[in-house]
Amino acid sequence: SNIDACTTGDSLKCQKVCESNTVYFSDLDQCLNCDNSCQSCTAPFDNSACVTCADSYVMVNKVCVRCGINCKTCLGSTTNCSSCDESGPLPYL
Repeated sequence: SNIDACTTGDSLKCQKVCESNTVYFSDLDQCLNCDNSCQSCTAPFDNSACVTCADSYVMVNKVCVRCGINCKTCLGSTTNCSSCDESGPLPYL
């Protein structure tokens, strides 16, 4: 659900506050989905507009990229697993 919020700057502006994984799109006055790789973003449906990455993704060159096979989460690179995906196709150590 959208929540209206007011921000102060040069003038009072009211706009919708969007839930996680969505972003306010003023042309349509509604919240639209971020790309699936994003947890938060600055533009809808754009994998290069991610601010933070979704689970199982890591920021590489300003784009969220899926972590390597068997990684649930990774840090810094797709191969640096920080937790394992226990439902993955290969056994994990």
